[in-house]
Amino acid sequence: MVLTDRVDKDDRHHNLLKLLEENISFNFMGPSNRPPGVGTGRVGVVEFKWDEDAAREMVKKWGYFDFLICADCVYQPVYGKSWQDLAACFNILCGPSTDCYISVHRRTEDNVEAFLDLLVNEYRFMLSKKSTQYSVPAGTATIEIYTLRRVSETSERFLIDVHSSATQIPSEDVIQAWRGPMPTRWIDWP
Repeated sequence: MVLTDRVDKDDRHHNLLKLLEENISFNFMGPSNRPPGVGTGRVGVVEFKWDEDAAREMVKKWGYFDFLICADCVYQPVYGKSWQDLAACFNILCGPSTDCYISVHRRTEDNVEAFLDLLVNEYRFMLSKKSTQYSVPAGTATIEIYTLRRVSETSERFLIDVHSSATQIPSEDVIQAWRGPMPTRWIDWP
């Protein structure tokens, strides 16, 4: 397992990489500085700036990842349009069988829709969504979790044909449902 974050040069009070290392030592057996990666049974921390070249280096070193988990990384008022770089990294880090999980805390002007649109339409991921609201002292918080996987032309055509045949919905409508907002009746479809 490889945990990543990046050092914020402007934050003199927090070192997130060091915090990750400390949490690993509290929660996993063995030293966290052992090499992470496939088959080692270890957890490691790697500094990772959302950059296509850095993503290619990670794939070169460890191959495609089985899972990518992204938690609260899209919030345009704070992070700017870095979600574009994050989406490009997803495109590189995800192989044909990678499962991706993205969790977002919905806020005003977060631009999550643009991030998801880029993943679906530009990088050809399919997604499903779960949404939960939590009551917190400051009000209500909405947390959304998206599950994504890469789509290949062959598997996409097969799934479109099966879905269209089973529901008697024209293929183009099925494609639009996958690429755009899903109608309520299809929400539970994987």
